[in-house]
Amino acid sequence: MKQRSEISHQKSTRAFTMIELISVLAIAVVLLTILLGSYAGWTRARSIDVAANLAAAVLGHARETAITQLVATRVTWQNLAPPGRPERGSMAVYTNDTVLIAPTNTLPAGVCFSNTTAQALVFLPDGGCRISEPDSNNCARLFLTTSAGAAARPLTRIIEVNQLTGRIRVHREDEP
Repeated sequence: MKQRSEISHQKSTRAFTMIELISVLAIAVVLLTILLGSYAGWTRARSIDVAANLAAAVLGHARETAITQLVATRVTWQNLAPPGRPERGSMAVYTNDTVLIAPTNTLPAGVCFSNTTAQALVFLPDGGCRISEPDSNNCARLFLTTSAGAAARPLTRIIEVNQLTGRIRVHREDEP
């Protein structure tokens, strides 16, 4: 029969050392940091795309209303900063004195209109639109911009509305 001291020495110790555990934990922290950084950039890019599509849809709805109801339809936009919340863009659609889309229809948080010179346009029953300040291509341009984080540059999407045809086009800042 074996003695107790011999039995305790025969047990094999199968455990991780403290250095191995700390190394694995450090690698996990680095990977998690990389994943969270790329996720934040991805969600920011998605929010500007969603905002641009939403703004284009509001403009398209206003144009369609003007054509089908044979009435001039006005679209306005502005930036709102509710107390304690990030600034965000807001759009409204009107025909005569009727509100079709209320000005509380807001874009995602952190996405704002960056051009404040023209804040309204009117779609006409023929499908075209009246713009207070058209550019050289007879287009109104709405610029949507994300608020930049500490290390990130702001993302921009441009929505163009052609004055003659009323055609609505969304593109990135670096696209022609």
